[in-house]
Amino acid sequence: MEFSLKWLKRYVKTDLGHEKIAEIFTEQGLTVDSIIEKENDIIFEIDITTNRPDAMNYLGLAREIAASGYGEIVYPEVTVEENTSCKASDFVSVEIEDTRCKRYVARVVKGVKIGHSPDWMVELLESVGIRSINNVVDITNFVLWEMGHPLHAFDYRFIEGKKIIVRSAREGEKFTTLDGVERVLNPSDLLIADTKRGIALAGIMGGENSEIREDTQDVVIESAYFDPATIRKTSKRLALHTDSSYRFERGADIEILKKAADRAAQLMVEYAGGTLCSETIDVYIEKFEPVKVRLHLEKVNNVLGKKIEPSFIKKTLNNLGFDLIDEGDNYFDYSVPSYRVDVWREIDLIEEIARMYGYNRFDSTLPLIVTPGKTKTDRDKAIEIINEELLKAGFFEAISYSFCSKKDNLVLNPAIKDMVEISNPLSENMSVMRTTIFASLFYPFSKNVNYGNRNTRLFEIGKTYVKKEELAKEEHFVSAIAVCGEHGKYWDGTVQKVDFYRLKGIVEAIVERVKGAKVEFESVDWPCFKKGHGAVILLNGKEIGAIGEFSESVLRHYEIDLPAAGFEVSIDRIIEGGLKEFKYKPFSLFPKVERDSAFIIDKTVKFSDIEKVVQSLNIPFLVDFSLFDRYEGKGIPEGKVSIALNFVFQSKDRTLNSEEVNQLHEKIIKEIIVKFGAELR
Repeated sequence: MEFSLKWLKRYVKTDLGHEKIAEIFTEQGLTVDSIIEKENDIIFEIDITTNRPDAMNYLGLAREIAASGYGEIVYPEVTVEENTSCKASDFVSVEIEDTRCKRYVARVVKGVKIGHSPDWMVELLESVGIRSINNVVDITNFVLWEMGHPLHAFDYRFIEGKKIIVRSAREGEKFTTLDGVERVLNPSDLLIADTKRGIALAGIMGGENSEIREDTQDVVIESAYFDPATIRKTSKRLALHTDSSYRFERGADIEILKKAADRAAQLMVEYAGGTLCSETIDVYIEKFEPVKVRLHLEKVNNVLGKKIEPSFIKKTLNNLGFDLIDEGDNYFDYSVPSYRVDVWREIDLIEEIARMYGYNRFDSTLPLIVTPGKTKTDRDKAIEIINEELLKAGFFEAISYSFCSKKDNLVLNPAIKDMVEISNPLSENMSVMRTTIFASLFYPFSKNVNYGNRNTRLFEIGKTYVKKEELAKEEHFVSAIAVCGEHGKYWDGTVQKVDFYRLKGIVEAIVERVKGAKVEFESVDWPCFKKGHGAVILLNGKEIGAIGEFSESVLRHYEIDLPAAGFEVSIDRIIEGGLKEFKYKPFSLFPKVERDSAFIIDKTVKFSDIEKVVQSLNIPFLVDFSLFDRYEGKGIPEGKVSIALNFVFQSKDRTLNSEEVNQLHEKIIKEIIVKFGAELR
């Protein structure tokens, strides 16, 4: 907000220069963003926080300077000479139907002559960026910037039924504001109306149908108090922001209404040649009761870490307008002025003392903060492990919104049609909660691919939401998506490739580290995967997720022109029953003995089936075995495949001899041949 130094000094007697005044404002929390030097003036651009509407006017800023001890505030002398031959109540009445208006004050000025404002008033308004319109309208704007309270002036002849009614707008009611825009209202909006139609949008802007015109003669001055939340809501919904709404939605001074109306009436009599009717119409439905706060002197010193003299506290709060109503040996009781809507607790008074004392006078110390150590849950530990595994695999973590469009959910998870809807969505693309993390993760994935990152690998850990009666079932998942294909080379020159099998290995590593168990993959036709290219992931026979290559329809939906694969695994299902228990033990000092065997076996046999058979034998000294080659084609019968297995034997306390290793190895071979009808090559 911009304020003129020339006009500021009209309201405070001080010899301070603009630099010192700027320093005082900044110390008191009213940061001066810039100082603009004009021909005959200095303009302060001040960042006034939203909790300080009392400082959004010249008298408020003058009060800050005076309270700091550098000047004396000069209040304008408000004196009105009333014409007893006319009464305001004979011209207009006021009725408050909606209690979101707590008070409404009206004054009537007859016989005004619309014309130019005095040069000094035009100069002040222009200094704060307001264009002069005419003397009556300019006076309402002037009082706003002088005292801080918004006013409105109606042309009396356009008030139908000679009655002002404060009511809620009707559903779909149309109203044209002063800017010539027709607006559609609803009952959440507060309207100033006459007996037939609306004449002003309460606290925001007047109506085109009752504006001050060149031939206006009689004026009704409105000075009211409106509920801040109501004004804020209407202003935001209609995208209509004015100087008036800016102040009302932050909290106006309910006790200054009559004084502000009298000030405007005084100036209209002086500069518009009007006559002020006697009586003030003042409908006050909820009388203001000052907030009373007890200030404990010991707490002031404890909070600020410095001993503040009681005499300084008294003087400071008195200068700021706080009334001392009682005191004891260790406390002061204060009544909070109506214009300080931000003060209602003891700590607020302590803040006032601190800022007037000067923040720069306090020593810079760090408070002693003792926080209890957080105990990691099984889920926390699992997430750490999963992060580590995926980062090692070259994936980058994404953090997305938890909501998406209905179409996103249906494309990826069509079985779930009953979704958790958002009551106030930001857009149609964010109207429901995701039922799969893929619905969120595909957006950053597609953006990366389409921006030229042709080897994108992303993962996300988060929640999915499935509707269950009134509440949603939340479940933690990890999802990963990668472009299929070659992703460069490893250090030894071998090709780095990402495909279904690479992701399968990552899932196996994750579950092995988290649970100490092996997973199985069962081929199924999953909705978002290509037919024949998807599988469910099973842990101890229970489904924990899915993995596969995405279908063309999914890739088209997200505008991706490269093949991609992904997996989604439930973290909550993995950690059921606890995590893998890690026990560290010394490694064997004795050599390993390895044996290789190749088999011709039915193509339908899975390596996981062979694993189960070998493990069931409980072969002593067998510490590892793996599949290291698979071949089908020339020389291999149709429907068969050649596989090569590696077996590793090792003892903890001695060197194994060839004879005993051969016996153990032979036992394994025979079991594979018997169980699977395999043929040893």
